[in-house]
Amino acid sequence: PKYIDKSTEYDFIRPWLGEGLLTSRGRKWHTHRKVITPTFHFKILEQFVEIFDRQSTTFIKVLQPFAESGKSFDIFPQVTLCALDVICESAMGTKVNAQLNSTSDYVLAVKEITNLIQLRFYDFLIRYDIFFRLSANCRKQRKVLKVLHNYTDSVIKGRRQQLEANASNGTEETSDQDLGIKKRMAFLDMLLQSTVDGRPLTDLEIREEVDTFMFEGHDTTTSAISFLLLSLAKNPDIQQKVFEEVRDIVGDDRTRPVTMAMLNDMSYLD
Repeated sequence: PKYIDKSTEYDFIRPWLGEGLLTSRGRKWHTHRKVITPTFHFKILEQFVEIFDRQSTTFIKVLQPFAESGKSFDIFPQVTLCALDVICESAMGTKVNAQLNSTSDYVLAVKEITNLIQLRFYDFLIRYDIFFRLSANCRKQRKVLKVLHNYTDSVIKGRRQQLEANASNGTEETSDQDLGIKKRMAFLDMLLQSTVDGRPLTDLEIREEVDTFMFEGHDTTTSAISFLLLSLAKNPDIQQKVFEEVRDIVGDDRTRPVTMAMLNDMSYLD
C-alpha cells in the first residue's frame, strides 16, 4: 500500500469523503484499516439484524402501492432509500427515515452529491478541477457538502459529549435503551475510542471514515440488491424457489422477527 496510488477518479469523491479508507493511501490507509476491520466481525454485524428486519418491513410497505398497480417500475431509488436508512442507523445510530421522508435535507444531499460525482466521470470538461471550479456544479457541490458534513459533525459531537459525560461521572450505559444505542453505535463508538500511534482520532478523521462508511454502505448495497431483485423478476421459477425457502424458514407470520439463524438457514437464497 505504501507505493500504490489511487486513480484520478478518486479525486472526485475526496471533497465528500476526505482521506477516508476508500480514498486514503500509504501509511494512513494501513493504520486506519487496522482500526476499522474489527467492526465487520460477524458478532458485531449480528447485532444489527433487528435494524435490517425493521427497515425491510418499511421497505415492503413502501413497495405495496407499486405491486398493486401491476406496472413495472424502477426499484433502484426505493432500494437506495432503504439502504440509507439501514446504514445510517447502523453506523451512526441516527434515523433519517429516508423511506418515509425522501425529501429531508440529508437524504436529498446524499442523492445530489452522488449525481454530481457521477457527472464528473462522464463530462470531459468538469473532469478537470480548473474547469469544475468555474461551473455551477461546483457551487452546488459546496452547498451539498455543507449539509452532509454538518450532519455527520453534529452526530459525532453529540456522541463524544455523551461518552465524555459518562466517563466523568463514572457511569456506564447499562439500561436496555442505552445498550441498544451502544450496539447500534458500534462503528462510531469504536472510532471515538480508537487510537492511532498513541493518539485518539480527530473529529475530522472520524467524519471521513463515517462518511466513507455511509457512501460505500448504501451505494454498493443498493446495486447488489437491485440486481438481485431484477434477476428474480426475470426468472420466476427461481423466484418461486426462493419464496418457498423463505416461507418454510420464517413462516406465515409476517410480524415474526427475522434472526441471524434464519438467514443462515437460507442456503438456496445464498
